[in-house]
Amino acid sequence: MGIKFIIDKSVMTSPPPWVERTIIGFPNGSVAQYRGSHGLHIREYEDRFEMHVDTFDPRSHPFLHMALECMPTVIRSIARK
Repeated sequence: MGIKFIIDKSVMTSPPPWVERTIIGFPNGSVAQYRGSHGLHIREYEDRFEMHVDTFDPRSHPFLHMALECMPTVIRSIARK
């Protein structure tokens, strides 16, 4: 995943107008998710937005996204238990 940016809703009250709401992605407790160009993935929480850039956008490269980005996350979470 790389670097994650967290922006408080007192600074940014809504997602940028050029992103699309999506159901693609693990919600991780978010109230909504958005995707933009170049792999941008935004999760909206009650008090903040969390943003990161996926190496492979699941809308155009679903297999690569699942195999190289999602599975390592799933494996790490299972290993912690």
